[in-house]
Amino acid sequence: MILSDQHIVRSSRNVCLLVGTVLALAFLLSSCARHGGPTTAEFALEQAAPTGDVMEHDMIRQWLSADLLDPQRNSYRVSSGQTKKPKEIIGAKENHYPSILPLWKGQQFIVFPTTQWGLKDCNMNYSFFTSGDKCYEIGTMRGGFLKRGILWGDESGVWSQPYKMLDGVLVEIEEGDRVWTLNDGRHFTNHLYGVSFRFENDGLQVKRTDFSPEGHYAFVHQLQLRNTTPTARNIVLRFTFQENIRPMWHKPWVRSYGADSVLWESNTCFVARDPLIENVAVAFGGVKHADRYRIDRRNPFRNRGILEYDVTLLAGEEENFDFLTVMADRKKLATVFPGEQDVDAVGYFKRLKPKISGLRTGKETFYQRIFAEGPHFSSPDTLLNRAWLSARYNIQALHTDVRPYFPFTYIMTCPERAYQLLFGIDPLYTSIGATTAGFPGIVRETLLNHHHFAADLDYTAIQYVVNHWGEHDGKGSRAQETTQYIATVWEYAKLTGDLALCRRLYPDLKRLWEAVLHYDKDGDYWPEGMTFPHISQASGADEMISAAVRMVWATRAIGGMASVLRNGTDAKRFQHLADTLQARFNTEWWSEERSCWAVGMKNQPSGDKQVFLPNFHYGSVNYPARYQVANQNNGAQALTTVWEDAVDSLNGFHSPAVTAWQSGNMAIACYHYQRPDLGIKLLRRIAMNPVRLEKMLGAFSTVNPYPSQPARNDNKLMYNWGAGPFLEAIVVGLLGIEANAFDNTVHFNPQIPGEWEQASLYSFRMGDHLMDFVYQEPDWKISLRAGEEPLTIIYPHKADAITLMPFSSVNLKTVDTP
Repeated sequence: MILSDQHIVRSSRNVCLLVGTVLALAFLLSSCARHGGPTTAEFALEQAAPTGDVMEHDMIRQWLSADLLDPQRNSYRVSSGQTKKPKEIIGAKENHYPSILPLWKGQQFIVFPTTQWGLKDCNMNYSFFTSGDKCYEIGTMRGGFLKRGILWGDESGVWSQPYKMLDGVLVEIEEGDRVWTLNDGRHFTNHLYGVSFRFENDGLQVKRTDFSPEGHYAFVHQLQLRNTTPTARNIVLRFTFQENIRPMWHKPWVRSYGADSVLWESNTCFVARDPLIENVAVAFGGVKHADRYRIDRRNPFRNRGILEYDVTLLAGEEENFDFLTVMADRKKLATVFPGEQDVDAVGYFKRLKPKISGLRTGKETFYQRIFAEGPHFSSPDTLLNRAWLSARYNIQALHTDVRPYFPFTYIMTCPERAYQLLFGIDPLYTSIGATTAGFPGIVRETLLNHHHFAADLDYTAIQYVVNHWGEHDGKGSRAQETTQYIATVWEYAKLTGDLALCRRLYPDLKRLWEAVLHYDKDGDYWPEGMTFPHISQASGADEMISAAVRMVWATRAIGGMASVLRNGTDAKRFQHLADTLQARFNTEWWSEERSCWAVGMKNQPSGDKQVFLPNFHYGSVNYPARYQVANQNNGAQALTTVWEDAVDSLNGFHSPAVTAWQSGNMAIACYHYQRPDLGIKLLRRIAMNPVRLEKMLGAFSTVNPYPSQPARNDNKLMYNWGAGPFLEAIVVGLLGIEANAFDNTVHFNPQIPGEWEQASLYSFRMGDHLMDFVYQEPDWKISLRAGEEPLTIIYPHKADAITLMPFSSVNLKTVDTP
């Protein structure tokens, strides 16, 4: 029989997949057999937090009101102890719900420049994330690298998107006939610039610090060994790198774990290359010359490089070891070494090796400056204060330089989402909050990336996601994403006064707006088209509320940009159309019967429309209030309906797990429509997200903690669209600050809880203006610290607008009425 080329390719793929599966199983079994965990007795940490407090379960429970948290929330955590030893670090597949993994208990801490806090009784099997602008690492808080995520768990390890550098590292200490594998940590600290692990066994203390230097395609693992016993110790330190340049997402049908070739250049540096990826190599090794070095030939994939050091530690003595991994991609390195064409992996490694100490200091200083310069929020609610800091940390940690794969510098992303779909629409949910919290530069570049890919589609749509190869993913609703993008550009511009961006993008934004009308089959300005099933249960509807609301929002945004660009004709046309659509929306989409909005409508042959009412699916019906399209009466009624029907009874909008971004949207809506009592409850629930027991401290995930159920990891380690709406809800909602830099106006309508005696937001920036908002019962004080133009303040308790001159302050009494 003669086989066609197609048959040969298909057969080859099947054989490769089968062989790869068999080899992977053999690798996992052999790895687990060789590294079964620590052979010495388990130890108990006696050291407490660095400084700062350690939060107990009861303290966390006190932070939430009784109607939002079941007192038995964490009972499953404290009912059992350590029953199983951890699995080997590079091998075991992590379940999508790690709360059912064997409990490996420990304590973790997070350290900000001005404060720090910790948690006891954490499951150290949960993942950590440490970031750099060009590289990041995902592992477990006990010090290992359990495989996690989709496609054989390739999301863990060290990445420089779109390629992977390491599956992980393995640290072993051999003393006599005993081998101690350092994946049994019970003390983890998130330092923001990096992470550290503390290990202790039989008088030997080890601290491991991981960080990615800012501005470099590199990652550093540092070890500090200390002998606390009165006698000298002779040990062998074994450090293993496992590289994996081409992970499973990249052409999986030709993936062969033996494809990467690992060669050593000297006794300090290994070099790995993948024959299927040109001009990319990874170099890894130690700063100190190793006593022995080799490729692990017991590993069938030959992708492990091992360094061994003979170490003698006298009583009370310590010794430090630094290990470096770099990725050399000619296009990437052109951004690090402009004008130099001959820098290869070994050359890059040698350049950075003597600079590690300075690189760490620089990274730490950079993060200290980020938090020193940005807006500072303070209130009597410790939980909100910590969540504010954590949300800002998420924005900074999840920005990444993806050149040369995208044309501009930075985008907001998230490590696991970025695994397959590096660039998506999700950052738009974060953009407004990120701008208010002091990250306008990152937001600007994110918006420009969307604009670049809109050009690929000839400005007919903003696509939901774009993959590593620049291909557009067809999922999602182009009408919905396109209008959201248009409006987000305007919201960013109002906060920053970025007239240049408006001038640059306006013609293309107008084309995008007109392209949305192609989805409007019946000419009523409510676009038809695709949408995600979870956005609405009205699966048979043609028109969805999310797209309709954003159509109104985007139309008003186009009118606003036309106005500041002095295009009077467009400004008048779009602003009039926005007013008309808003009035129509409040009539056509409103159900008096349900005191709520419809979630969808469908055109009938008769010309009438079939209305789909909500069935306790309230995520999307918050949009009219969240984007201020609802009139005051309808908006307030809908919020009451949502709260009574969904939040109180189900504690969620579309599933038993409350999503952080939907909670943030609803919190913003509550403040827009004078329901601060509901808004503060939602803010406190969201604020539990980064201090939860089931996550690395400081990390916002998609799903909020949920009463009476084990935590749902939902396979999201860090997620900006949980942090962004929270930041926006604090500034725009709780503090009531709505700024427009183009007319130097701030609408100020704070709705803080009545029991608060003080609150403040320092260093809030609107265009060139730098402002402080300070509440000391019963007065607010607004200070204009920078800016050349006078500031107009519109305050609901004053009949007239207030003019605030530069470098002056004004006191506003909350008891004053017009």
